[in-house]
Amino acid sequence: MKACSRVSADVLLRSLAILLVTFHHAVGSVALATAWFGGGTTVLMMLSGMNFAKFGMQQADSKHTSGRLLRFAGKLALASIAVVLLMTVPMLHSHTFAVVQNFVVFAFVHLHLWYAQVLALMCIGLAILFALPRGGHAFFKSPLIGSLALLVIALAIRAVCPLIWDTSAIFHRLPHLFLWNFILGWALFFLIDKEATPRPAAWRYGAVLLVLVASGMIGWGVQTSDFWCLLAAGVFWLACDGVRLPVLPARFVNITAQAALVIYLVHWVFLLQLARLFGLAPVPIEQFRLTILTVVAVLVMWVVPMLMSIACWVAMASTSRAYSTLKSRGIGAPQWAVKAKT
Repeated sequence: MKACSRVSADVLLRSLAILLVTFHHAVGSVALATAWFGGGTTVLMMLSGMNFAKFGMQQADSKHTSGRLLRFAGKLALASIAVVLLMTVPMLHSHTFAVVQNFVVFAFVHLHLWYAQVLALMCIGLAILFALPRGGHAFFKSPLIGSLALLVIALAIRAVCPLIWDTSAIFHRLPHLFLWNFILGWALFFLIDKEATPRPAAWRYGAVLLVLVASGMIGWGVQTSDFWCLLAAGVFWLACDGVRLPVLPARFVNITAQAALVIYLVHWVFLLQLARLFGLAPVPIEQFRLTILTVVAVLVMWVVPMLMSIACWVAMASTSRAYSTLKSRGIGAPQWAVKAKT
C-alpha cells in the first residue's frame, strides 16, 4: 500500500481555490465574459478571514490585532506594487508619461490584482476599528457575537451601497463591498473552532449553514458560480477535517496552498507575457468555438504561469530560510547584535 499524507480541509480548499482562479484567468485569455469558473477568489477571501482569526486573533487583544492587520496590509501592498512594476516594465517606452500610464492602468483600471489590493484596504480599515478605545474591547468580550455583528453590518453595506453608488464598471471590486467575505471567515471560525471544541454543539452546524447561505445570497446571488463555490467550500470545511492523499499529490496541494498569494499575484506577469507572445486575444463568448487549439491554449495559459509562479515562491522561500539560518548564526548580522548574543 502506498504511503499517504493527511491534508487538512482548509489547506485542500486553498489549493483548489487558487487552481480554480488561475484556470478561470486562463479561460479568460481566450474567451470574454466566462463566469462559469468564477468562485475561487471568494473562497480564498473566506479562508483568509479564517486564517487571520485562527493565527491573528487567538489569545490577542485589540492592540495586537490592529498591529497584525496593519502588518498584513503592508505585506499585501508591497507585494502588489512589486508585481504591478513587473507588469509595467515589459511595456516601457522612452516617454516617461507612458510608464506612469501603464502603472496606473495595471494598478487601478485593469485591477488584475484586485484581491490583494482590496484585502489590504480592508485590513487597514479593520485595524482602525480595533484601534478605537471601545471598538476592539467590545469585540473581544465575545469574538463570536462581535464577528456576527460585523458580518451583519458588512452584508448591509454590500446590499445597500450598490444602490447608492454604481461601481459596476469595476465589477464592485471595492473593499467595503468585500468586507463581508473576509468577516465571514471570522464568523465561521468562531462558530466552530475545530481545535478548541472537537465536538461542537449541533446548533453551531446549523448556524454555519445559515450564515453561509445568507452571506452568499446577499453577497453574490444564487445565480452565480461564486455563490455555489462558496457554499460548497463551506460545507466541505464543516463536514471534513481533512483527507488522506498519496504523497506526491499531498505535497503539491501543500505547496500550492502555501504559495496561493504569490501564485495569484505573480501568475499575471507570466499570463500577460504569454498572451502577448502568442498573440492571444479573448473573443466574445458567442464567437468562441471549442477546438483542440483552444483547449491547448487554455492548458498552456493555465499550467505554465502557475508552475512559473510556484518556482518563484520556492526561490523566495529558500532565500528566506537561508537568510534566517545565517541570521541565527550571527552571519551578516550587525556586530552589536552578535556581541549582545554572546
